[in-house]
Amino acid sequence: MSWFCLILAGLSEIGFTTFLKLSNQFTKLLHSLGFMAFGAVSFCFMSKAMKGIPVPIVYAVWTGIGIAGIYLVEVLFFAEPLNFIKVLFISPILIGMIGLKLG
Repeated sequence: MSWFCLILAGLSEIGFTTFLKLSNQFTKLLHSLGFMAFGAVSFCFMSKAMKGIPVPIVYAVWTGIGIAGIYLVEVLFFAEPLNFIKVLFISPILIGMIGLKLG
């Protein structure tokens, strides 16, 4: 259950970071509220994950999901060009997360 909460926390991090961008420095109310809501959900699930997973592992995986997910959102929705070098260097982060889960 802790790993499920951690994955939800990471996905919520993608949401709150995306809404942070859309909030235009908190000048758009609905996007600012989305940022706060996703942030609260992310930290709530992250705290639940810490009940069964050590804090350094939780933080590493949460951050890794965010890095990969935010880049994917940028490419899919914000016209960021897909960059081989960025994908190359994000890949070891994802591999490391899998290794942390298996270890």
